[in-house]
Amino acid sequence: MGAWAPFHKSSFCSCSKKEKVVVKETPKSPNPDPSNFIFIRIEEIGNYVVAMVEYPDCVNYEGRKILFFENITKDHLLAAKKLDPHFCDNPGCLSPVARFVPTDQGFKSAVILAELLSRLEKVGQEE
Repeated sequence: MGAWAPFHKSSFCSCSKKEKVVVKETPKSPNPDPSNFIFIRIEEIGNYVVAMVEYPDCVNYEGRKILFFENITKDHLLAAKKLDPHFCDNPGCLSPVARFVPTDQGFKSAVILAELLSRLEKVGQEE
């Protein structure tokens, strides 16, 4: 009996032709795909909703956006099938009224604005 060799000729491929394996990735875009998004954080304050949204196919700011909405509910936003972070005048478009820098501080700033506007609305209704 012969000795066992881990690299015995029959234990590996002896291909004579080298093949290049190409893995194709979908290129990321600077513009978000409105139908491909994930909610990271949402807060509803009065008539305002602040949302941190991630667009996985977008390269700007790692695809994160802080969106500020007026006169919608959190449930309305969660039910959205498309969410374009750009401003639009189309009545069928769920459009933010403002955007903030996509950081924790940007989210806090948006929440502070929503709280302030909600308080001002309450004061206006009391007069």
